[in-house]
Amino acid sequence: MSFHTMGLSKPILDALSDVGYTQPTPVQQQVIPTILKGRDAFVTAKTGSGKSAAFLLPLFQILQRKSTSSDTFLHVKLLVLVPTRELARQIHASVLTYGKHLNLSSLMVHGGVNINPQIEVLREGVEILVATPGRLNDLLKLKALVLSRVEHMVLDEADTMLDMGFLSELEFIHETIPAQAQTLLFSATHSGKVKYYAEKILNNPLRLDVDKPSESGDTITQFAYLTDREKKIQMLPYIIGSRNDESTLVFTSTRADADMIATELARSGLKNAVIHGEKKHGARYKALEQFKEGKVKVLVATDIAARGLDIAELSCVINYDMPQSKEDYIHRIGRTGRAGRSGTAISLLSVDEDTMFKSIEQLLKRKIERRVLPEFEREIVHVKMDTQYKEELPKKRTKGAFGNRASKSGAKKKKVTKRDFRYSNPDSKASSK
Repeated sequence: MSFHTMGLSKPILDALSDVGYTQPTPVQQQVIPTILKGRDAFVTAKTGSGKSAAFLLPLFQILQRKSTSSDTFLHVKLLVLVPTRELARQIHASVLTYGKHLNLSSLMVHGGVNINPQIEVLREGVEILVATPGRLNDLLKLKALVLSRVEHMVLDEADTMLDMGFLSELEFIHETIPAQAQTLLFSATHSGKVKYYAEKILNNPLRLDVDKPSESGDTITQFAYLTDREKKIQMLPYIIGSRNDESTLVFTSTRADADMIATELARSGLKNAVIHGEKKHGARYKALEQFKEGKVKVLVATDIAARGLDIAELSCVINYDMPQSKEDYIHRIGRTGRAGRSGTAISLLSVDEDTMFKSIEQLLKRKIERRVLPEFEREIVHVKMDTQYKEELPKKRTKGAFGNRASKSGAKKKKVTKRDFRYSNPDSKASSK
């Protein structure tokens, strides 16, 4: 199948040709015909699968077909809602790329910048609006625009918007658009919150599971290094420095840790940039651009700041700590291994994070390999070690890390059990002896 066989107009095909796209991705093959038929859809697809083009191309086709020059004022006909300003920029860039040969006006609105210029453009009228829920609510309350002429609404990364607490904003926005508007919901996961919200806003939708969570990450090599929490900051520069990745995205759960990690990496000679919620929009944008352009090889980010990041050819993702939810893990590792490319996802796993890690394995329906770095051999091993993991331990063992001395050549090896390991986590209320 090619784009030429999907009923798209010549201006759209020309725009695709300009960027060298000829073959649709699996999500595009399934979604484009559905949208052209005018149906609502609930699409589960991982990031990097071509979702933007999957909904923009057919909606451009419909808008172009309906467009008339008799309108004295341009009303918003296509509304695209996204969770973050970074994703808003990326989607709007796609709007400009795929619609370059079409006579369709567009605008991107998000927080963190002056609202007045956005109001001025809206007063002139636009047909395509890409917005974050918070800023769009502000504009609606200021009566800077009306959405009564919206014909199509897209919620991209709906699971992320719900996780970020935008439910009330989304419900308010949905009440302002016509009931007959075609609604398309895209999500990387199908959690209970997403399913519940989809049932409320979608009208007899077609359900498309292009990339189920259990199938996510087929192009991503995933493994975890067993470590103690206090050793992570020592391990991280070693891991990054010993790999030949062109780009590495390090995830952490807190802003304080993000700043600390960035400082320690810089001390180790690893040039990096950091983005989190306390960084101003300009600083976040500059850091991201430096990373995309290869001026820095490492980007340190919190989950919220990195939502929706689209970084081409990202080599490696490192989870400095485990995320707050299983779905966040999918979002994190989904930054690499995009568009059929291969990638690596490494987790630094401490004893208190094993329960979450096992729940992630259950969600993915796969066992993620656990490894031990000889240079940072742990004093505690909190999971049953399979044979493949035992072989990665140093051959020579000294008393201290383990309760038994190294076996002599040819001697019968002592069976490794939990009792053979000392528990020395300083964060724990109790320790075994």
